[in-house]
Amino acid sequence: MSFERIVVATDFSEGSAAVMGMAETLAGPGSATVFLVHVLEFPMAAAVTGTTQSESEESYRKAVQQMDQFISKQRPPEIEIRKVVLVGTPAEAISEFARQEQAQMIVVGTRGRSGLARVLLGSTAESVLRQAPCHVLVVKSVPRQ
Repeated sequence: MSFERIVVATDFSEGSAAVMGMAETLAGPGSATVFLVHVLEFPMAAAVTGTTQSESEESYRKAVQQMDQFISKQRPPEIEIRKVVLVGTPAEAISEFARQEQAQMIVVGTRGRSGLARVLLGSTAESVLRQAPCHVLVVKSVPRQ
């Protein structure tokens, strides 16, 4: 089974490479489009911290630069990769983008937090699972040995 429209959520962590690798495996040969999505959360933080527009623009530029670096390490030539930087709450933004683009699959990583860390920080992957308009594959990050 292959998919032609895949959303890959990335936070540029070490586990993101595994997420991208899984998306490559799921992609249909020659016809797949992968939307590499990163979500900036600064609007809420801006109200509290006083983030300026120039700082927000700098965050956007850094995200695009990180995407370029990430893609240069990961990109298989037969898959079209489109870079997307969204603003908002990650799970909501990812799910809504997938809905708008009629994605067939969302691939997202998880760090496997548990206990208090999970309660306090929540789980983006779990929220995406609940909100997504399509299939979701959660890829567990495996720590380096």
